[in-house]
Amino acid sequence: MGETGLFVQLIKYAAVGASSSAISLGSYFLLTRFCSFPFVPATIAGWFLANFYAFELSSIYVFSGSGFAHFTKSMFVWNRARIQAFCTFISGRALGFIIETSVLFILIDVAGLDDMPVKLSSSLIWGACMYLFDKKVVFVSRKEALEKLKVFLASATLRNRW
Repeated sequence: MGETGLFVQLIKYAAVGASSSAISLGSYFLLTRFCSFPFVPATIAGWFLANFYAFELSSIYVFSGSGFAHFTKSMFVWNRARIQAFCTFISGRALGFIIETSVLFILIDVAGLDDMPVKLSSSLIWGACMYLFDKKVVFVSRKEALEKLKVFLASATLRNRW
């Protein structure tokens, strides 16, 4: 992928991320204000809705040229490979949530830093990490993943011989 293609992909990823955040906040607002949900279940529901949306749009719109598209022709067609990709995607997001929350707790509550600069910095850094995770782990074709595995195993075998 050339520089222009990478730039366009980053813009698409940022747009999906921003709209995903809007879905999370919007669903939280609707659930707490109009359905009388407590804030924790509303937050969890918003998180799942936003991440399902982010997975769908990322697979079809952002990473469609990465070889992943061969099993994402339709938004709601789920097969084994798509389910595995979704589980990997959600696992990465859940791990990210735990790490980011821990970092925020340490830097804001323990170290006493101002919350907004810490949250903004953390979000930008974590967003970049999630982009790389999605690009290199989640949205890769089986063929590409097998090739990477073969190269890794071959290099590991060579290292063990020495």
